Amino acid sequence: MNQKRFIILLTLLIFFLIHVDKTHGSCYPIGVRKDCDKEWDGANIIDASWVPGAPILNITTYVPDGGNGPNYPEAFGHFTFGNDQVKHRFLKKPIFVNDHHCTYTSPDEKNPYVSYWPHDGSLRPAPGTWVGIWLAIYWRCNRLDGHIPKKVQCCHKNVFKNIYVNQ
Repeated sequence: MNQKRFIILLTLLIFFLIHVDKTHGSCYPIGVRKDCDKEWDGANIIDASWVPGAPILNITTYVPDGGNGPNYPEAFGHFTFGNDQVKHRFLKKPIFVNDHHCTYTSPDEKNPYVSYWPHDGSLRPAPGTWVGIWLAIYWRCNRLDGHIPKKVQCCHKNVFKNIYVNQ
């Protein structure tokens, strides 16, 4: 391959990678906002259960309204369930939920917010056992007038809920 062709192909590859990064999820939430009032006290998992007969965890989260108006769960991170027999990590890095993303806020946000998380069926906790659920909940994420920052600043709280597995 001659040098001129190599430079052209390399330039095209770089432009392609930049385009993919800008259009396919180059931003993510981080929990660094300090102006969250005391609403973080009430941010929590209010219910969690397994869908009968399926390896799907149903989780309901809530964020109370703050001094700056209504709040909604906007992102989750560090999402894990486990006990002495099983452990599964859904998320390591935070992702947007509740139909939110980077500069987009859904007009149909829910609070409480219900989400369903499928996983490997062999990791489903046995009926009659207790299991812990750990989750970082993010809300009031900054969206800077259409600008897509790499790190979207949010309020956040790490929460824990211990649940009894019925089925």
